[in-house]
Amino acid sequence: MTTLPVVKSPGGGMRILLAEDNLDNQKLLRLMLEADGYRVDVADNGRRAIESLRQARYDVVLMDIQMPEMDGLEATRAIRADRSGDFNPQIPVVAVTAYAMTGDREKVLAAGIDEYLAKPIKWSDLRCLLERLRVTAIGNNV
Repeated sequence: MTTLPVVKSPGGGMRILLAEDNLDNQKLLRLMLEADGYRVDVADNGRRAIESLRQARYDVVLMDIQMPEMDGLEATRAIRADRSGDFNPQIPVVAVTAYAMTGDREKVLAAGIDEYLAKPIKWSDLRCLLERLRVTAIGNNV
């Protein structure tokens, strides 16, 4: 009997909050992330993303920029300014956005976002970024 090697999923149980209002994008990203072993919750606007951060512990937020009610920039500023102690205001926030014009990256980063991925997202880029964040978090906890 041949024993197959155990392949560890890249996600390693990392918990992700996906703040995205587009249902198709939600479904696609969730399926891809969960297939890689990530645990994913979805918020359809920035206000709900902040509420979700208060209710559960996440390792990273994937934040769309253009959302109704509270956009991703406003939500990130609120996350960074939070002093309630309900969640870590320094949680890594990754912009996942169609903002791809000259100067948009700088505008997004100035709002307190840590990383920037332009849509359409290349799965390999997102995967590498999440792995880097996971390794950094492990290193910070040693």
